[in-house]
Amino acid sequence: MGWVSLIKSYIQLVTVVFSLFVNSIFIFLVVTESPKKLGNYKHLMCYFSFISMVYAILDYFVQPYIHSYGASFSMLMDLKGSTFENNPTVAFFVTASLTGCFASTIYAISINFVFRYFALQREGRLRYFSGKRLYLWISIPFLSGIVWVMNNWILFSPNPEMTEYLRAEVKELYDLDADKMTYTGCLYWRTDANGSIYLSKKDLIGAFNLMIIM
Repeated sequence: MGWVSLIKSYIQLVTVVFSLFVNSIFIFLVVTESPKKLGNYKHLMCYFSFISMVYAILDYFVQPYIHSYGASFSMLMDLKGSTFENNPTVAFFVTASLTGCFASTIYAISINFVFRYFALQREGRLRYFSGKRLYLWISIPFLSGIVWVMNNWILFSPNPEMTEYLRAEVKELYDLDADKMTYTGCLYWRTDANGSIYLSKKDLIGAFNLMIIM
């Protein structure tokens, strides 16, 4: 497992460097070389590239393990030996921000396609992207990311029951110490004080919220 983690770390380092390099060049070319007829589309392209760069940086710090097991799904971050080992609260915020950035990326690229669709129609609908309206479009990915992070913070934060539920599985699969990791995720079926299994409304609401956001 040690070699797997090492290879994974190197791959993510190469990925983040490549992402920063390519997107930086892309933004530079759009700003300096793009024709005026692109209009506000150049702002949307730069915005998408910027979000992609932030996403790549967060992904490198988190180096997530996407995990589905039994009645749970989660995104895990190994804290052992990391910068955030002694500050799990900050580590969780970074992990939640990564998921929020994913949502922002989806929204940003979708808005790019809306612009292209209006441009192909040639019916003057690009006016919806002019002036102050452009700021409204740009705010959508940002706000969606914030809502996603808040949902994870309130409903999908680490808790003792889910940590114990994942302990043996993450140790076997990823060699992770459950006491030295953070995660965002849900556990649908839980056990109450009497040992009875019940469906967690909190986790269902959290999952439903993410469906609405997307």
